[in-house]
Amino acid sequence: MKTVIAMTCILMGLLSTTLFAADAGSEAVIPGSALGAYKGRITLIATKGPKDYDFEMEIMKIEPSTGKVIVKVTSDFYHNREMIRKNCALDSGKTGLAFSCKGENWYENYEVSGDSVKAKATNTKNRPYYISATRVK
Repeated sequence: MKTVIAMTCILMGLLSTTLFAADAGSEAVIPGSALGAYKGRITLIATKGPKDYDFEMEIMKIEPSTGKVIVKVTSDFYHNREMIRKNCALDSGKTGLAFSCKGENWYENYEVSGDSVKAKATNTKNRPYYISATRVK
């Protein structure tokens, strides 16, 4: 039963991300307009079922010439509650504004559309999680 619930959660996350990606192409985002703070949730897909965490992100800098993005993320989900990620890069292969933050054995792939940010990710334990946030300032 736990496996069925976990698979259902994964499929729902993939479906929502796919729908968001289809919508993201219709609304171009200018990099400078995406700067600011966002608040939302992280949903971890765990063996005991999904678990939600509060999430805050500030897109601090976007440099289109170098493809570099700097973000500050805050959540109880992360080992260090607050981190500034300087290892993020624009994803030119997608329409709209998309960027990825990657570590040695984790990643977060973000897409910005209007006043919302969504991401598909995998943590260091190879567990998928999803981020959904809305602009607050």
